[in-house]
Amino acid sequence: MKVATSKQAERLVRDLVFKVKLAGTDVGKGGVIEVGYHPPTGLATGDPMGDRNPAIVSASASIPEGTFKGQWIEVKLVARPHSN
Repeated sequence: MKVATSKQAERLVRDLVFKVKLAGTDVGKGGVIEVGYHPPTGLATGDPMGDRNPAIVSASASIPEGTFKGQWIEVKLVARPHSN
């Protein structure tokens, strides 16, 4: 199998928006929702998800402190070209 790559990745993948509806009770300071993209890796015998590698792009959004009713929190993962 050959991994699909592009020198202009923004033409293949656009920004991705993740939305989570979240309610909280007595939420402490510093809560975060984080998303990231990790490119495919080789097989690893010790981990069914493959070799571990750093994210090439990531984004996060803070979770409000205190107690709050359900609200939408949005994190946008911006498509960026990377070197192949």
